[in-house]
Amino acid sequence: MKISNEQLLNYFSSYIYYEETDGYIFPKRFTKKQEEILINRGFGPKQNATASMFVEFITDATEITFDYFVCPGSSKECFNIDVLEDGINTFNYHHEDSNEKGIMTINLEKTGKKKVTIYFPNLAGIGIKNFQINGMIEKYGRNKKFLALGDSITQGYVTKHPFLTYINIFAKELDAYVLNQSIGGDVFFDGNLDENLPFDPDFITVAYGTNDWSKQLNVKENADKYFKKLRKIYANKQIFALLPIFRGGIKGDIRNGYSLEDIRAQITACAQRHNITVINCIDFVPHHQDYYWDKTLHPNELGFTFYASGLFEELNKHLL
Repeated sequence: MKISNEQLLNYFSSYIYYEETDGYIFPKRFTKKQEEILINRGFGPKQNATASMFVEFITDATEITFDYFVCPGSSKECFNIDVLEDGINTFNYHHEDSNEKGIMTINLEKTGKKKVTIYFPNLAGIGIKNFQINGMIEKYGRNKKFLALGDSITQGYVTKHPFLTYINIFAKELDAYVLNQSIGGDVFFDGNLDENLPFDPDFITVAYGTNDWSKQLNVKENADKYFKKLRKIYANKQIFALLPIFRGGIKGDIRNGYSLEDIRAQITACAQRHNITVINCIDFVPHHQDYYWDKTLHPNELGFTFYASGLFEELNKHLL
């Protein structure tokens, strides 16, 4: 059975709008206003990445096929697709190029009805067309939704398994949709926030700081402006400031007169000033290079698993 593009969008997780080119639908996670700002700030083409996007449905099918068109969405030349059946990863496609067209064939392992989740690349954009499935299909609805704001760690650098970023693990455990508006290399910048974002989250997470420190920016001023605007937009929502996780190889480092621990304290003060709950994440990922893809900064799949576990346990104490 062929699923039209319009029908397929009913099974997509959080997206803001989509573009259609040569029959491919490209889901977008930022508004056009936000995309223009990111490009002008030098972050293009990272706005194209489908970080934390997936299609999810109930089916009794044994095979799924679709045409795909991958385009760059990060500084990394790679893209990855994962498939989960009832929460178990049964398929992964990894390719060391973010410019590729092809046909994806997914042979499902489980017989009978199951929940299927297809995770799209965290670090590339993707267009889909000619989606076909050899069985019934019905929507699966998650219970919550949240907005994730942050840098490369929240976007998902650098894992070969899109479903194993801390945000995606956390969302899966919470049974929530997530609009992931994180950008690799980004910092506290209130211009990124769109007052007219067509997404109504149950809560928001904000995870900046490590780039602000390394770039020697004025965190006190920038974080305060950011949290002030965020609180104005989401006056009645729960907002959580996630302090930077452990970063290796920086013991004794001072940037712009501050250590990274000083930056955590500054973020805490700014967040609390605007009635934002602070979550200290420094011990969520073990302090050892084996848990980091680059040994110091970006967690690998194992590190992300620890991060998600710590976050899930801590946020559950506060979520209404």
